[in-house]
Amino acid sequence: MLVASANDGYQFDGWSGDCSGTASCSLSIDGNKAVTVHFSPIRVQLTLELSGQGGVVSTSGLSCSSGPCQFSVPLGETVSLVANPSSGFQLDSWAGACSGTGTCSPEIKQDIAVSANYSPILHTLTVSVSESG
Repeated sequence: MLVASANDGYQFDGWSGDCSGTASCSLSIDGNKAVTVHFSPIRVQLTLELSGQGGVVSTSGLSCSSGPCQFSVPLGETVSLVANPSSGFQLDSWAGACSGTGTCSPEIKQDIAVSANYSPILHTLTVSVSESG
């Protein structure tokens, strides 16, 4: 009897060849046999929320320009999210699984949500009044 055992971060997807399905594999060895066991990374959900005007990109190719965006990512992966504010806007803060204003790099241990909060860049206008004679 063959029993599949997945490593951490992987799931057993099934057998092919002289076994099929997802239960244990019982073979009668009455000739040559060939069995393939299939595993795949466990995937979890990363949800990106956007507030204000801007998007989020990642070093692994994820891109979100109008949220919410949902991505399926391998369990245990670390995703580096980078704020991509629209012209005239700035990242105020990350929220959810990240905080601060730098790169957001959560390790994905379960389904998570991250928010990027943008606001307009404020400029100061100084007005001077002078009297002339």
